Formats: sequence, C-alpha cells, structure tokens
Amino acid sequence: MHGKDRMYRSRYESYSLEKLAKKIYKGNTKDAYVYFNNDFRGYAIKNTLELKEVVKNVKR
Repeated sequence: MHGKDRMYRSRYESYSLEKLAKKIYKGNTKDAYVYFNNDFRGYAIKNTLELKEVVKNVKR
C-alpha cells in the first residue's frame, strides 16, 4: 500500500483501514499479509500499528 491521496506521502484514515480489515475477514482466510510502503513521514509504521488494532476489533 503506497498511500491514499498522494503516493508515498499520505496516510490511510481509520475508515479505510476498517474497510480493509472487513475485507480480510470476508475472505475467510487464516493468514493475510499487508505491506505498507515506507515513506519519509513514517506513515507506514503508524498505519501498520493502527491496522493491527483495527483487525483485533473488527466485527465478523
């Protein structure tokens, strides 16, 4: 994932990550791998940690 609004320069909003988490669960898969491309503002790390929390709390 390279950024929502500007490639390599933007972060994903919570609603986008929640939508992604729901897609992961809908896929009925045991494992899912999501890669955030790092950028100069460090959004990749922030989005990774946020997605991790969202996935824990998503309703199936």
